[in-house]
Amino acid sequence: MRVQRSPELAKLAEHWGTAAGQSCFQRFAFARTWGEVFFRRGMTPLVVHDAAGKWILPWAAREGVLFPIGHGVFDYVDAVGPGAAAGSLEARAGALAQALRRCPNWWRMEMQGLPEDSSFLGFWRRLAAELGAAAAITPFAAAPQLRRGAGGAASVEEFARGHGRAEERLRQAERRGWLGRVEQAAERRELLAWLLEQKQRRMEARGETNVLQAGEAEWLGAMVGLGREAGVELWAYRHDGRPAAGLLTFLLPPVRYGYLLAFAAEMAAASPGITLLYFVLRATIGAGMDFDFLTGAQAYKLRFANATRRLLQFRVQRAPLRR
Repeated sequence: MRVQRSPELAKLAEHWGTAAGQSCFQRFAFARTWGEVFFRRGMTPLVVHDAAGKWILPWAAREGVLFPIGHGVFDYVDAVGPGAAAGSLEARAGALAQALRRCPNWWRMEMQGLPEDSSFLGFWRRLAAELGAAAAITPFAAAPQLRRGAGGAASVEEFARGHGRAEERLRQAERRGWLGRVEQAAERRELLAWLLEQKQRRMEARGETNVLQAGEAEWLGAMVGLGREAGVELWAYRHDGRPAAGLLTFLLPPVRYGYLLAFAAEMAAASPGITLLYFVLRATIGAGMDFDFLTGAQAYKLRFANATRRLLQFRVQRAPLRR
């Protein structure tokens, strides 16, 4: 096993995110951009990999806490590599656990969003067993999904028949405004800023803390700047020339991931957010792809979902370091 620092991560790029069945968050552009933002903010890279780079554990550390790169920003986290590498990594669980036990400079390890269907689940379970009573893998959350043909719609027409009210609102919106994907760089930046502002206002109105703080917003801005290179899409619904709703998605065929949805509060009665989401769902089905709503079982997601992906959390708690 090897541990590499941030400047050397580029050497692993050819192996990073090549695993079929893993999510958009396992792509190198996501980890690299996250590192560029958060390693400047006091987080230390702790990337473990085998000599050939066939499997990678993209982790970081801060103030005695170990966590995967993207913690709090990526909905899915996991080891990176092809499915064939899972057995090789599992065989290293004992050695990694031994190294962790010898290291005194951490007191907690946490990972939220490990897919239950991960090919690397055997490794995480074995690592937990090797670490003993201090480690546990428990249920965390669920990610609703719209899977094309999985007991649901096999075509746009079939999908529309099952959602008559949403279809009617979409027709009204198309007559009164514009819905589509935003391609021009300046417009994408403006829409992202609007999305983040609406998100902040809504959270404040609920008395909640927005998880998208300055660092997370900077990461999103950098990702939007990458555009199609990172599969980042921005969709808008404009009514009378003004933003009514916006949606940020990540695309990694055959799946589109819905990451950030917001709408103008003054138009809430007309459901502009649901209307834009429905527009994008139609486009996704039309392209023969699935849609992943990511973490959270909100009612608007369950309205369209026909499947669920269960997620786990891995946590190790040690006694705090003595000062």
